[in-house]
Amino acid sequence: MGDNLMWLINHKFEGRKIIFWGSNSHIFKNYPEIGIYNKYSGNRDTTNTGTYIHEFLGEDLYILGFTSYNGKAGRLYSETYNIDEPPRNHFESWIYDTGLPYAFVNFANSPFIGETERKFFMKTITHKHSYVNWFNLYDGLFYIEKMYSCEHTNDEL
Repeated sequence: MGDNLMWLINHKFEGRKIIFWGSNSHIFKNYPEIGIYNKYSGNRDTTNTGTYIHEFLGEDLYILGFTSYNGKAGRLYSETYNIDEPPRNHFESWIYDTGLPYAFVNFANSPFIGETERKFFMKTITHKHSYVNWFNLYDGLFYIEKMYSCEHTNDEL
């Protein structure tokens, strides 16, 4: 996936700004910092697309993650599942308490980038709670209070 994206950046859209959309688990940077997530990769050499691309583009890359307070998630043609409300000490609860149904938080200029002890709970990767310094993984976060899963329609394209 990373090689394909680099080809698009260097050839198809060379010299242009592009937006690449992918699952949070594929696009965050600094893959080794996620800790527990690494044990599921099955290979110590595994990395994700965001980390791979960040090695080439550095600060020319802006990684925007998504998270939600509650709702439903799932893929097309599979069963949906509920996204549980987070405990009080989670990022999503802090945003929920503002009363905003949607919010954008820019991490890009945070003084906490690079620190290891600046961790907090968030459930942005597969809607599972993780305790990480998220400032090192995303440049910004888009919050959606109530997430809706994809639904198949009978409409022809």
